[in-house]
Amino acid sequence: AIIKEPSISNIGAEGAQAISVLALHDKLEVIKQVLNLFNELYQNHKDDTYYQAIPSMTDIVLILEHKPQYFGTQWFFDAKKEPFLPTVKDFDTVNERRSEYGIEPLRWPRSLAIPESEQPWLKKPLSGLIMREPTDKEREQSAGS
Repeated sequence: AIIKEPSISNIGAEGAQAISVLALHDKLEVIKQVLNLFNELYQNHKDDTYYQAIPSMTDIVLILEHKPQYFGTQWFFDAKKEPFLPTVKDFDTVNERRSEYGIEPLRWPRSLAIPESEQPWLKKPLSGLIMREPTDKEREQSAGS
């Protein structure tokens, strides 16, 4: 069976979300292909697109290409299991870009793999975040590439 495009009318919102999640855990070329499909749908039929997935796919592509992310959707953990935000282009306006795609303002990442009691950053103000370029090793570990 050929699925054709990942539109909501074709495969449903859950199906489109599933495709975006699977793509995020594949190699760069696959993420780019899926992102291009989502962007094309968004330009032509915004209401028939699971466009909330576009920011995370865009950011992971940029990070894998050693460029600053645009939406701040990707957080990495350093060797001490402390979160840091890979560099975001035009950080001061990141929440405006996020809202255009219906995603919430930037906030601390909540890890499902770490007990909440071991996530002290959740109680800190966001102004205390560390934003930096990830190392190649961090990029490989966090991006599934």
